[in-house]
Amino acid sequence: MFTFRGIRVEIHGECRVHWKIRTGAGKKRRTIHCRGNETYMNTQQYVVGSKDGDMKIPKGSHQYSYKAMIPQTAAPSFQGEHGKIT
Repeated sequence: MFTFRGIRVEIHGECRVHWKIRTGAGKKRRTIHCRGNETYMNTQQYVVGSKDGDMKIPKGSHQYSYKAMIPQTAAPSFQGEHGKIT
């Protein structure tokens, strides 16, 4: 037998962006760093058991199902020069 608390699925979805704006010249040259981020999804769900659980299963192969709704406001995955969405 195998003993464990539970199996948890964590889903994180976010957008991060960073770009620079350069102004002036010579000694007056300045760089402004601009950043932004947005969280689309940050969820944890136990597929079986719980954080306080005491599950016992026999050795072998097991399958557990789970469902997660991705918000309609979530952007598709993207990675580019100035940012990424994962």
